[in-house]
Amino acid sequence: MDGNDSITCVIPLTATAGNGYRIRITASAPADTSDNNGLDIRIKPMPSSVLASSNSPVCVDDTIKLYGSSASTGVTYSWMGVGGFVSGAKDTIRANVAGAFAGNYILAVNRQGCVVKDTITIQVKPRPSDTAIASSNSPVCTNGTINLNGTSTTIGVSYLWKGPGGYTSSIQSPSRVNAVTGYSGIYRLYTALNGCPSRYYDSVNVTVYPPTSVPVPSSNSPVCTGQDLQLTAGTVPGATYVWSGPGGYSATTQNPLRPATLTSYAGKYYVQAVVNGCISAPDSTVVTVNAGPTISMYPSPKDSICVGGTVTFVSNATNTGTGFVRNWYKNNNVIGGAANANYTASTVADGDEFYTTITVYGVCATPFTATGNVIKMHVLPYLTPSVSITANPKTTVTSG
Repeated sequence: MDGNDSITCVIPLTATAGNGYRIRITASAPADTSDNNGLDIRIKPMPSSVLASSNSPVCVDDTIKLYGSSASTGVTYSWMGVGGFVSGAKDTIRANVAGAFAGNYILAVNRQGCVVKDTITIQVKPRPSDTAIASSNSPVCTNGTINLNGTSTTIGVSYLWKGPGGYTSSIQSPSRVNAVTGYSGIYRLYTALNGCPSRYYDSVNVTVYPPTSVPVPSSNSPVCTGQDLQLTAGTVPGATYVWSGPGGYSATTQNPLRPATLTSYAGKYYVQAVVNGCISAPDSTVVTVNAGPTISMYPSPKDSICVGGTVTFVSNATNTGTGFVRNWYKNNNVIGGAANANYTASTVADGDEFYTTITVYGVCATPFTATGNVIKMHVLPYLTPSVSITANPKTTVTSG
């Protein structure tokens, strides 16, 4: 070994920091020990308990937060990372993160020239590549179901809906049942990929129509067979109407007319109002159908009499109730003062026609007039009889 040789030595990590250290060389072949270097050497302490940490993983466009710590005092910190990132702060940030910012970040802690390092790996996760599309089946009726629909072209995203009344759902296309008007409003759809939300959201405006008012039904009941049945419903602004009734009856007008009533028309009739496609609860009215009054008559003794004879017309009425008026007619003219069940005519000409009517009150929807059968009279003239006698074989005969 000559005087220009050099030896590299490593101070053990276990060495205690201090100022009185010297160096001497010990050889084994031949065995020899040199003098020390003649000067004191100071061993400085290494920084201890160095730790680098962060808020990794982070999402694209978020901020990387780097944290440094050491149990030693009097140290300085420096950071180095991917893409030329450097910082001299103990705790530092890197804003507006891009995917290229992912990788290793090194924290160097320096104490009087003695440096200890720690390394952390930063993970940068992507956000959904598109804005999800929100849609619905709005408008819906009260007590109906709101169907929300979410779509995204990014595979593997999660969904989050937020809406009126504190509504939330993590289902892609949820339903909200038993809708009330308080469910109306803006529903926002958010998506996230591996916990990283999309930069934007989409929204849909949902309308829940208020309950449709129930129309109050009525009719001209009771009606008699043959009369028109008039159904009526209370007015609901902007409504159309749906009627149903006995025998498969249906109608879509507010006040429908059912002509020429039959007994099978009796029963309960229901009506509902429809506004904006929302149908009300039903209400009903009961229709009573009564048999209509009838009247008939016959002549006594018969419809053929002799000149100067009289005839009595006998009537028979049914379903008249307690309030009615009867009239008798001769040749389509009212016979004044004739209102009884029977009418006797003493002045009758050949060909005269007689009939009777009865007008009933309170049995049918309106005063109902029934007309009886028409009797045409035949008046026969009186004829004088003649007699003639002849004899056969002759007018003269022998005795005996």
